[in-house]
Amino acid sequence: MKLCCLSATLAFLIAISFSVGCTGSAAINYVALDMKEIDPPPAEAMRFDADECYWWIDEDTNELCVSMRCVQQKFWLGKYGRTEMLTSWVLGDPPAGSGRNYKIGPRETLTVFHTVLQSTLVGSYAGIVGLLMDDDNNIHGSFRIWTKPRAHQVTLSLLPHDKTSYLCFGTFEAVRNPERGKAIRNAVERFGGVRAPRLRTPPSATQPAGPPVPASQPSDQSVRSRSGAPTSQPLSSRR
Repeated sequence: MKLCCLSATLAFLIAISFSVGCTGSAAINYVALDMKEIDPPPAEAMRFDADECYWWIDEDTNELCVSMRCVQQKFWLGKYGRTEMLTSWVLGDPPAGSGRNYKIGPRETLTVFHTVLQSTLVGSYAGIVGLLMDDDNNIHGSFRIWTKPRAHQVTLSLLPHDKTSYLCFGTFEAVRNPERGKAIRNAVERFGGVRAPRLRTPPSATQPAGPPVPASQPSDQSVRSRSGAPTSQPLSSRR
């Protein structure tokens, strides 16, 4: 009997770990960068533990995309204690190798926070995301992104909605799931976070500017000595 119970418990734990691994995860922290004043409580980071984190390659733009979702619930507040965070990254061309660092600007990352009383769109303006792909086709990475609120929909404001910037930092593990990742991205962009088209710089067809090299210029094999007499001594052997 005990052996059966132990086997059932072990199977349950394996199933839980497998399901968590199939959805990815992320640890996301926000710290206010307000230099004018600081609240009386200790300055602490607001932490969000996402239990969904997905990556895929956009078929139209060939850009690496990452989406995250986190739901926090304070049960003693009922429906007023629920916060949902949806994050969408559109980083750029996929890594040529196993990893890459991505420079973050105004287009790359968008996040929406939903509560019963208000919704807030937060966008990036600078930062960096570094990632590596493992043998199981999962992406591991860390990030440091400077963000600022861009839009609000307020029923009754309990949170400040000034223009304070926030430093967003943390780590993530994303699994490949285009369907679920696109659903989160679409939810973010429906709130008003539509991205501008990506600007691609075409390769230059001209040579770099510089003085023309005369055709009669002597080569390394034919230089002149200090006295002006030609010598066949190569430049690499001269001291």
